[in-house]
Amino acid sequence: MLDSRPWQSRLPAHPPLLLLSLVVLAVSACDDPSPPQMADSAKREQSAAPARWQEVTDKTPTALFLARVAESRDDISPSEPLVRQYETLLTDARAYYVETPRMLANRLIQGSDRLAELNAAMPIPELLHAIESAAGQTRRSFTSDLHHYLNLRDAGVGHDDAIRQLAREARDEGF
Repeated sequence: MLDSRPWQSRLPAHPPLLLLSLVVLAVSACDDPSPPQMADSAKREQSAAPARWQEVTDKTPTALFLARVAESRDDISPSEPLVRQYETLLTDARAYYVETPRMLANRLIQGSDRLAELNAAMPIPELLHAIESAAGQTRRSFTSDLHHYLNLRDAGVGHDDAIRQLAREARDEGF
């Protein structure tokens, strides 16, 4: 009678032990830091610079967070008039856009950062007002409008022309 499992006799007596040995050997050969070391490094980097993105769990009032990032000042207190200006900016934007104030703030920060990379820096309030001016009468997605605006700017279109194109497209869409 033929053996239906001829490979069985050729395997080592303890395959799990052999496999474990290979894994240990491979891991010990790596120069990469272990996950706890990487996590500690990431924590140090995060604490060195203020966050430029407001997390869902961040209890800082959004207007205060945005004011601190937009003005590049960590010392702004919640009672400063500047915070009320950013609160009004975000509240007024809700008439045009469906995003929450936190998402509006985060998108504005991203947009402002991208414009700075393009050597076309613009204050956050000015950026928001310009894009709002093209929004039309129906609430829409700020994320989409900003993304389209930034794509136009990336393609070399100037600010005024990009805003005109956004406004034209909003009219054509019936918004």
